[in-house]
Amino acid sequence: MDNIMKCTPLGEQKSLWLRKTLLIMKFFVLFLLLGTVPCWAGIAYSQNVKMSLDMENTTVHDVINAIDKKGNFYFTYNLNQVNVNRKVSIKVENKTINQILDRLFSKSGIDYKIENRHIVLYKQATP
Repeated sequence: MDNIMKCTPLGEQKSLWLRKTLLIMKFFVLFLLLGTVPCWAGIAYSQNVKMSLDMENTTVHDVINAIDKKGNFYFTYNLNQVNVNRKVSIKVENKTINQILDRLFSKSGIDYKIENRHIVLYKQATP
């Protein structure tokens, strides 16, 4: 009498399996969305932050430092590829970081990539 097995209809077993599967899928989607939210925030920051600069006859290095201080960005570059001692003059008012960098590196052969608050400078590939 101790070995009494409870019989459940096949439909109930499938229903229980389906509910568990749906619950697991819901948690997976929730964690996936929570994991990608920081990526959206970083992209939005670099697109939304605006700053003004007025620097004449200064080096690219000094402009990079000013952007770093004002916008809380940090830069990575190879000194063999990026001439940070090049003299530049830049005057921008209420511009995005993309607009500032486009103006700073126009016709210099230098390109950039922005990931959150990290800006990587690199030499443009020759066609």
